Amino acid sequence: MNMKTNQFIRTVLIAFMMISLFFLTGDSNPSNQGSITNWSNQTSTVSAYHGRFHPGTVRKKVISSSPTLVTPPKASLKEIQSTYLTLQESIYRRKIELRFANNKIVSKNHIISIKLNTFEMMKETKLPFSKDQLYFTLADGKTRIPHRIESGFGKLDTKYWLQLPEIDSSRTTILFVVFGPGVSATGSPSKPFAPSEPSLLSFYYFDDAVSEDIFDISHPQQQAKFVNLTYQSDFRWGMSSEPMKRDRSFPVMYNWKNSYSDDGEDDSTYLVLPLPLSNPLHQSGSLEVNINRYDISEPITQVLFTDQSHQMVFGLLPDRKPYFQLGGKFNRIVWHTSLQSDRWYRLVLTWDLVHHEVLLFINEKKETLLPSKSVLQFASIKPISAILLGGVPGFSEEYGYNGLIEYLRLYSKALTLPEIVSSQRLQLEKNRFPDLLLGKTELIQLGKNKQYWINLLSTQSIPVTEKMKINLIYCNPVNDYHQYDSTLIDPIDPSINTIDRLSKEAVPVFGMNSHFWSNVGTSAKISENHMVYFVGLKVNNPSYIKDLSLEFKWIASYDDKEYANNWYRENYFQGQNEEEDEETETGWLDWLIPSAKACGPFYSFFQLGKSKLKLIGIADGISWYQLEQPIYVNPSISVMQLSYHHANVLGYLTIQLTDMLCLNENRQLFRVKLLNENNDNFVQKLGGKDEIVISPEYKAKLLVTEKGTLTFQQNEDLGMDIVFQNTGIDPIIFDKNTVHYFENNLFYGLSVYTLQEKLIVDTTIHEILEPVLGLTIQPGEALFYPFLYSFDLDKDTTYKIVVYEGSPNFDVADYDKIISWSIGDNPFDEFYYYDTTIIQKFWVNSKGKIQFSTQVKHEE
Repeated sequence: MNMKTNQFIRTVLIAFMMISLFFLTGDSNPSNQGSITNWSNQTSTVSAYHGRFHPGTVRKKVISSSPTLVTPPKASLKEIQSTYLTLQESIYRRKIELRFANNKIVSKNHIISIKLNTFEMMKETKLPFSKDQLYFTLADGKTRIPHRIESGFGKLDTKYWLQLPEIDSSRTTILFVVFGPGVSATGSPSKPFAPSEPSLLSFYYFDDAVSEDIFDISHPQQQAKFVNLTYQSDFRWGMSSEPMKRDRSFPVMYNWKNSYSDDGEDDSTYLVLPLPLSNPLHQSGSLEVNINRYDISEPITQVLFTDQSHQMVFGLLPDRKPYFQLGGKFNRIVWHTSLQSDRWYRLVLTWDLVHHEVLLFINEKKETLLPSKSVLQFASIKPISAILLGGVPGFSEEYGYNGLIEYLRLYSKALTLPEIVSSQRLQLEKNRFPDLLLGKTELIQLGKNKQYWINLLSTQSIPVTEKMKINLIYCNPVNDYHQYDSTLIDPIDPSINTIDRLSKEAVPVFGMNSHFWSNVGTSAKISENHMVYFVGLKVNNPSYIKDLSLEFKWIASYDDKEYANNWYRENYFQGQNEEEDEETETGWLDWLIPSAKACGPFYSFFQLGKSKLKLIGIADGISWYQLEQPIYVNPSISVMQLSYHHANVLGYLTIQLTDMLCLNENRQLFRVKLLNENNDNFVQKLGGKDEIVISPEYKAKLLVTEKGTLTFQQNEDLGMDIVFQNTGIDPIIFDKNTVHYFENNLFYGLSVYTLQEKLIVDTTIHEILEPVLGLTIQPGEALFYPFLYSFDLDKDTTYKIVVYEGSPNFDVADYDKIISWSIGDNPFDEFYYYDTTIIQKFWVNSKGKIQFSTQVKHEE
């Protein structure tokens, strides 16, 4: 068929359609041409011809079942005056299986360390806040074991030290941890530990230390103290200049830097061990340490061990050979072996000054002296009242030890080699820190109920705690960077949040939104452990809320996630000093604005507690909700969020947090202090925006949402239709806003070419939609719009459909409707950065059948 014949057929068809439309509408007024008067499951003819675009009969039909709108039951609006909080005084236990190093060692009064997640136990409301309501027993469930807490009660890792009557490392040891509100410390051993060896003076472990105060494991009344100790970003102790990646944290002393500082010895880092005056170390003793030397290039002498008067000195020479010095610096002996860097060495130094003997054992082997440095002049020294480990304040030429120290044991006698070997086997990490398998929580005694009666009409009589403060910053689109955000802003009330009812995401109530930061929540400052039980909300219509949940969390920056994780654990989950924890500089957490880079955000969340809220009734206009699972909060918390899922209704919703009830560590009922404050840095941290509004409540509109998809489909006449399908829950009315959305956010123009760039159709979305403005399609219905005829398409030919983008602009005139269209499964952002996009390719075979390709390809 030649081109002239094609043109003749088109002319006849157009004339026929115009005549048919005249008789269908019964009106010759040109202004009515292009309208459809009978839409319901009928077909009508659209007369429109724009250049090479020639639509024909428009059809509508149901192609999928309409979405079922599940309307939740209306929230109970019953008036109540009071409620009860019931707690059980029960006792629970968990089985602990310990596995030691399998070297067939039997040890009496053996001291071990284990870690428990007491944070999780408190979260389950089974473990009280009190440290005294927990103890350990042997496998018989009755014999209590001496224990003490080193750090972290109520944290993810609570470090306990236990003294077992006996261990046999060749088999599993069974213990129980018993806890609960009904637990009493009565019956626990009054003295936590007894020395496991008669001659043991001190026993310190330094790994995973969380404070400058280090407690003696064997003598709890004694304690050592690190001087001038600092935390660094690599989370090693001391003044480390490079990260030392380890599974655990150890003390690091870089006292050689002392020589480069202005304040001299003040930069030294060392441990001071006070000793009872009755100790015999000025006559005989033994020092056992496990060290890992860090390599430095400076030719310095490092002091590992000395007394308060520097009468005895043990350390490393510049060539890293161990030496012992008695009295003056020229009276010393030196051993033959040089210690390599980045290797663990167990050093045991023994001395018997009465019998003129000083020996060194490295990894259970007796070391030999250098012949030239093998003579030591023995003399009596004064009694020793303190030991300095790793530092030498006051020395002018010697410097502190440079490396890691795991533990220290100090004995009142010179150990023999068999005693050293036996002790070494006990110090194996798995014998001191055994593998632990924790069983499930078991109820072993059901206690009585303790009830708290709460008058919801006069909660103001409940005292407010200063230990838990929440600054209420409600979600407010006024705080947005509008040019980057798709939120519709109501011109009458810009503080209203517009809610897409098709979204299945939980809707946040608190937090700011902008180009860089999403609504993460509102600031919470907590300085004491609490358990949250009730929330009071002023809600204009509780039935609009389908689900409601409360969440507490901590935010970490992605800038250095390892740093954030460690800082989080060290400062909050293992910290002992609450005042220091409160004063910890959080920087960007002040107003919940994390460090961000262009087109961030770069932050992550640690969720520490979340619970659904159950509406229990209305009291004096306040909707009271009870947490289905009470939330345990501690000083690690920095963010609180309240979020909801809406019911599928149209309307206006307001939420205001008015009250929150919790119990403190002593099980006293308190109200949380609620604030609504701005500060001087608020505007600056938002990037200099002047109009910052702190809304007194959360406000939202649940809007009509126009959701549809545009696809292409071959029709029965072997032509092609554009298919507009309603995939939402609200009817779609084609109006100027729909045209505006397509032009600016999907495409402005549309063309069909062969692969040889032969133009078949060139039109705009305005020309396509203009004839059907005012028409409605219901959910599940589709509009089939004739786009190409069979005589437009050559057989055995491949075609491409190309769209041309407009200028992205989310602003629309109608602020009561959200519009969301996509081309197939591809939303607007798939085509956002390209002037032209091939959105569809199709092949017409020899029989005129169209085969579509789903591949989307961008054209520069």
